[in-house]
Amino acid sequence: MSVFQAIILGIIQGLTEFLPISSSAHLLFARWIMGWGEGMTERQELTFDVALHAGTLLAIVLYFRRDLLALIAGIMASLRDRDVNSEPNRRLAWFIVLATLPAALFGYFGERAIEEHLRVPALASAAMILLALFLLLAERTGRRAVELKKITLRDSLIIGLAQTLALVPGVSRSGVTITAGLFCGLTREAAARFSFLLGAPITAGAVVFKVGELLHQGVAESERLPFIFGILSSGLVGLLSIWFLLRYLRTHTTHIFIWYRVVLGGLLLGLLFLGVLDPRL
Repeated sequence: MSVFQAIILGIIQGLTEFLPISSSAHLLFARWIMGWGEGMTERQELTFDVALHAGTLLAIVLYFRRDLLALIAGIMASLRDRDVNSEPNRRLAWFIVLATLPAALFGYFGERAIEEHLRVPALASAAMILLALFLLLAERTGRRAVELKKITLRDSLIIGLAQTLALVPGVSRSGVTITAGLFCGLTREAAARFSFLLGAPITAGAVVFKVGELLHQGVAESERLPFIFGILSSGLVGLLSIWFLLRYLRTHTTHIFIWYRVVLGGLLLGLLFLGVLDPRL
């Protein structure tokens, strides 16, 4: 993979990982359109995957650095005092830990099977549309009254369970967790903020796990520069995407993302039906 390809795909990752429109589906189809996935070895795929995940994690850590430090301090204080409920940060930190467990376990034991059997254009396209319909329903029925500091353990676990669906291409981790947050009555901004904070441990875990595999296989010298630029481009664009979405959702609905998902998913299904898009991609 060239530096140019790494930058372009990093930009796509940074944009689509945090907006509720599915990074996996966009990367899948972008690589098909540009013909960049052909001939890539398993090691090259792993190197690229690590770079994009690392860039995503970099964006979350940079934007939420104060929040994350406060949450870590909250966990340490709660362990020291054996008191979880005295401060909002302590509760929120443990809610995030507990909400991370379902996706972490599901990802560890099921990711390879999903990669082998569910990474197909038809499913990704259908998932784009299906999640859009659930997001629309959440917009219509959610109370949008609960701020982040008022989130409950029940809310957190529901959102955490929803996050397991993000392993299916086309679903979108931010999309499904924001949708679940809206169903739980969170405000749009609170749902997005919790989604992003919840993304930190699960993404960090994925990076650590995949880096272990990468160190075992090694990184070719020709892949090192694209690797660095993939991290930087996805991280920088991801940072801007977080900044944009949190501000946008203060005064806007998610309807623009809903219709985008429906139109793109429908277009891709049409291309599959016409035989333009390879169903075995």
